[in-house]
Amino acid sequence: MAIYNLRGIVFRAVDYGETSKILTVFTREEGIISVMARGVKNPKSKKQNLVSVFTEANFELTKLKDFYYIKDGEIIKDNLHLRNNIIKIYITQIFFDIIERTMFKNEKNEIIYDLLIKSIHYLNLSNKYITILNMFLIKIISILGYKPVLFNCVACRKKKFKEIFFSESRGGILCEDHQNHDCIRLDFLEYEYLCSILVQIYEKIDIIDNKVDEKKFLKILINFIRYNTEISVPNSYKTLSKLIGIS
Repeated sequence: MAIYNLRGIVFRAVDYGETSKILTVFTREEGIISVMARGVKNPKSKKQNLVSVFTEANFELTKLKDFYYIKDGEIIKDNLHLRNNIIKIYITQIFFDIIERTMFKNEKNEIIYDLLIKSIHYLNLSNKYITILNMFLIKIISILGYKPVLFNCVACRKKKFKEIFFSESRGGILCEDHQNHDCIRLDFLEYEYLCSILVQIYEKIDIIDNKVDEKKFLKILINFIRYNTEISVPNSYKTLSKLIGIS
């Protein structure tokens, strides 16, 4: 039987029978896959940590029909830091939910995989949790083909504005002459923030001015993703909204 060596991160682990689990794993090589982990609930199993949610590992798998089976593996990062902060837990779950709802099963996307791993890494290093989440959201929707137009008016392509508006239906910025019914008005500091989270990399997160109301942009970006992909609101976002006070 062929052996598959895949790098992946565990999204979900569901009990199966008395001793096994079925995992949802997002892999760099094969996208989202289902994995059977036989016997991992046995107290003597050496694979218990390997199948924990949030764990990134190199998995050694076999395959039968639509299911992979764990043969062995080596943990790359257990991401235990996520489990110590409820805000981090739900932010990471939003990462997972957006990916799972906008990608097909077995759809390979190394760019999104790398974005996810880097987002989780910086979630550990920085206390700018909502900045990281907003960066992830605007970058993933751009990768998926719905990059918002921010540097000129969508309608007239004007690059200098007296007033600035964001329109999810038009796909970006509108000037004062072309605002419509679904526009959200931005001041210039807010506009600079929106541009920064799009173009900046995580390594330069400290130069992003987060003195704006970041929760406003979290709501804007979730709605923008929903508008373009037609996904439902993830429960993880609903719970995070209650925790941080988004109406």
